[in-house]
Amino acid sequence: LRSRLFFHASFPVALLQQGGNPVADGTTFASPSGADIGDLRLGVRLRILGEARDAFQLALGGYAWLPTAKSSAGTYLGEGDVRGLPQILLGGRVAERFVWALDAGVDLRGSRVFGGVNGTSQGTMLRIDGGAGVLLGDARNLQIGLEGSAGFLLANETGTPVERATNLEA
Repeated sequence: LRSRLFFHASFPVALLQQGGNPVADGTTFASPSGADIGDLRLGVRLRILGEARDAFQLALGGYAWLPTAKSSAGTYLGEGDVRGLPQILLGGRVAERFVWALDAGVDLRGSRVFGGVNGTSQGTMLRIDGGAGVLLGDARNLQIGLEGSAGFLLANETGTPVERATNLEA
């Protein structure tokens, strides 16, 4: 069990924040300034199938964020509420140098609207993330690769257009 169960915690700290105040659709978003702390993130993962270096592994996991940010309004470092992300994870290592991963889960969070009455709704989302990389060096301790992420709003209470309620990153 010890080699299959993984716990972790992360605590973000912004040492410097500065910038202009962007305007979108007539709404000004105030940029944060100065140092601040974010929400504490706790995670757990349990590998169900496969061994550490197998070509196919299956795991269950998740994250919980605790509202430790000093101020959630205007800092973008926290939300002021507990939130969670249960996940199913797939991944593996092929031919000693190629690694891949794919995960999906529901990002459970309260509904919010950013940008006023005609703003963008955000809330519980379906999240899908994936990546692939190549391990370099004799010790295979340097990884270079590509990763992508997608988030799809599940409860759109304000009728936000899908192109403003969907997040895609690469």
